[in-house]
Amino acid sequence: MSVGELGRAWASLRLTNLVIRATLRQMKQINVAQAKAQLPELIERAAKGEVIVVARAGKPRAKIVALGANDRTLRKPGKGKGRFRLKKGFDEPLPEDVLRLFEGRTRK
Repeated sequence: MSVGELGRAWASLRLTNLVIRATLRQMKQINVAQAKAQLPELIERAAKGEVIVVARAGKPRAKIVALGANDRTLRKPGKGKGRFRLKKGFDEPLPEDVLRLFEGRTRK
C-alpha cells in the first residue's frame, strides 16, 4: 500500500469514527425500568425522530424508532392479480399420510 493510499484509508477511518460518534450522541440510552415507566413519552419522542436505545445492565438490547413512510403504506388488494397460478388439484383433499402428519397422528 502506498503512502497516499494509506493516508486516504486513515482519513476514511477517522471520518467513519466521527459518523459513528455523532450517531451515538443522537441516540438516547435508557434502562428497561425507565422505558417501562415512560413508554408513552418515549413513543412520542421517537415519532418526532429521536432514536431511543433501551439497555439492560448497560448493554443495548432494543431500539425505539419512528416508523418510516414506507412502513405505513397498506397493501393494495388485487396488485398481484394474474402474476400467480395455482397448480391443478391445489384444493383437492390431502393424501392420508400427509394429513396425519399435519394433525400430529403417527399411524392409523
